[in-house]
Amino acid sequence: MLQVEILLVFSLGIYCRRFFHIYEHIPFFSVPILAPLIILSIVKWSVFERKDKWENYVKEFNELPKWKNKVGVSVTGIIILFVFLNFVFAVNLNLQPNGLKW
Repeated sequence: MLQVEILLVFSLGIYCRRFFHIYEHIPFFSVPILAPLIILSIVKWSVFERKDKWENYVKEFNELPKWKNKVGVSVTGIIILFVFLNFVFAVNLNLQPNGLKW
């Protein structure tokens, strides 16, 4: 599941195009744009999904006290909310006059 990472990479791409004028002439579906997504996919697969390593993480977190799990869920929720709002802001920048044309 790469939803959060994809939103973050798209936001960074919009910011690079908008503020630094990087990759303005490169199509969206090209190697420089899609390379971070491919790298993230490979890293995430090798760390979590290969040989079902994620099951060990689930067992480890299930053994934590309830208050630590609540703190972890809160921190994770705040990070996901921040990334989502960041993406919404970036798309809003893109849609403004003189914004980017994909």
